[in-house]
Amino acid sequence: MIEDGPLIRPDDRTHPLVGVDPAAPPAASTRAPLGAVHAYVLGSVAAQQALRGAEQRTGLSEEEWQRSVGPYISEVLAAGEHPMLARRVVEAEEPEPDIEFTFGLDCVLDGPAARLGR
Repeated sequence: MIEDGPLIRPDDRTHPLVGVDPAAPPAASTRAPLGAVHAYVLGSVAAQQALRGAEQRTGLSEEEWQRSVGPYISEVLAAGEHPMLARRVVEAEEPEPDIEFTFGLDCVLDGPAARLGR
């Protein structure tokens, strides 16, 4: 039998659907962290779409494109003016996209967790 009236009353703090945690941070303090997660996810999707779009426009796979710009990158690195780029090229590891996404998301989530003391 279904009773008339709302299933959750405003004064019913014990109902499992309410989810009120008195120790939870105020909703306003979660806006920026949620925005950061949202921006990270959108940025990751946009980067993947851009890569796919470049592959379609050029007809080159990412590996083929890297080989095509190799001589130019070698020239730039030989000048010695970009040590961080040189390090990235030399130490480059290309993880699988899902592993890279998960690592990046963990990094994004670590900030709010540390800030909120969790």
